[in-house]
Parts: sequence; C-alpha cells; structure tokens
Amino acid sequence: MFFGKYDEMKKMSKKYPEIVPFFPLRVTVMEEGAHTLMIVTPPITLLPLVQTNEERMTIFSCQEDIKSILKQ
Repeated sequence: MFFGKYDEMKKMSKKYPEIVPFFPLRVTVMEEGAHTLMIVTPPITLLPLVQTNEERMTIFSCQEDIKSILKQ
C-alpha cells in the first residue's frame, strides 16, 4: 500500500534526491494464516537527511499518518 501527500513528496524529492526511493511512503501488508503482518519503514528515519524545521515537521506529519493507518 502506498500513501503520501503528493505536493509534499514532490517538493522534498526535488530538494533531496537521495530520499526519492522512500517516496511514496509504503505499508506492506501480508497475511500468514490467521495473522496479518504490517511492515513499515518509519519516516523519522529520514530526519537526518533534511535541513529545515519545516521539513522536519513534514516528516513528523508523515509519521503521524502512519500511526493513524496502523491504528485502523
């Protein structure tokens, strides 16, 4: 499953090409018998790659979006 805010991802990708492989953000969902597994790379792992507080807030917002998805 892919998700993200297009304008934010486009802006960040243009400024930081090294984070392009991480966009769009992904949640992998697998079923194993009676169990469902969800695998996510936390967006906060990208924090060392961005420079401004505004960009950091965008990363934190993405992190909150993932938490919201996982709570569903």
